[in-house]
Amino acid sequence: MNISELAFKYQKIFLFIVVSLMVYGGISYFTLPSQEDPNIVNREAIVTTKFPGMSPQRIELLITKKLEENIRKIPEIKKLTSISETGSSIIHVKIEDKYFNLRRYLAKFTK
Repeated sequence: MNISELAFKYQKIFLFIVVSLMVYGGISYFTLPSQEDPNIVNREAIVTTKFPGMSPQRIELLITKKLEENIRKIPEIKKLTSISETGSSIIHVKIEDKYFNLRRYLAKFTK
């Protein structure tokens, strides 16, 4: 037996369920809490360094590795990936979802 056969067989019950769900949806729409501008915590940082003309091997050795070592000392780091290209280094840092107070680390690295 499929749903359409059941709906025709039990029309009153089916209509009651549909109307109940619509009323519940309408009440929920107007009573659920919402914010116009919710606070969203960005849990990813991108560290970019430029040194025009330097080879990727030297960028990796002199810049990327040293930055990675210092960034790894932060216990809240979830994942760290890096790319060394000719003249630039890009490091992506992802932070664990369970940490919320990230401003103290931002102040430490922006000086």
